[in-house]
Amino acid sequence: MSQKVLFDCDNTMGFQGRDIDDGLTFVYLLGSSRVDLLGVTTTFGNSSLDQVWRATNQLFKELGVSNIPLVKGVGKEEKHKVFGEAAYFMAETVRQYPGEVTILATGSLTNVYHASLIDEDFYRNVKQIVVIGGILEPLFLNGKELKELNFSIDPTAAYHVLRLKTDIHVITGNLCLQSLFGQEQINALINFQNTWISTYLLKHIVKWIDHLDMEFDLCMVSIVGTQLPLFI
Repeated sequence: MSQKVLFDCDNTMGFQGRDIDDGLTFVYLLGSSRVDLLGVTTTFGNSSLDQVWRATNQLFKELGVSNIPLVKGVGKEEKHKVFGEAAYFMAETVRQYPGEVTILATGSLTNVYHASLIDEDFYRNVKQIVVIGGILEPLFLNGKELKELNFSIDPTAAYHVLRLKTDIHVITGNLCLQSLFGQEQINALINFQNTWISTYLLKHIVKWIDHLDMEFDLCMVSIVGTQLPLFI
């Protein structure tokens, strides 16, 4: 039986030097027979809301996705002045399927917080909320400290969402750095390059690895044998 999911993201895959984790997550959700993706909402985090919106629109077009709603949230500057369309969409969708919807939130928690303000029954209607954010100890990659992003970019939203009386799961930055993309995964994509999706993903992954090479002085000659975090 498939799981109903709302994906609230700050996707920037396709932009030079920007994280690709949300884009890869979207592709996984699309390809999983266990997931019924009810919609994608955009927020800020990896970049501004406008850049996230452009990147995600482009991702939808490149993947030929037209049957899944894509709804825009609010930007950092206006985050607690107005509610965005994404928050209303999220609240309405959860209300439509009480006890069935999992919210996967990988950027700021602004949209989720606003949805709980729009509908006082939101936390009772949602099945569970899975968020990426927070750190338990300092994060380092090759001696360079990585800053926490998702909670700190909208601490008010993070505070209230984490206090919601519902089932909440937190994937911290420390745990994310254990998700390594290495030789086995690269080889799997290379071996399946006869499929357009594997070629598409490999293109973006290689660009991201090249960026990490420059950003963190990893001094890699090739991607073979390399293990790098997809989430930072």
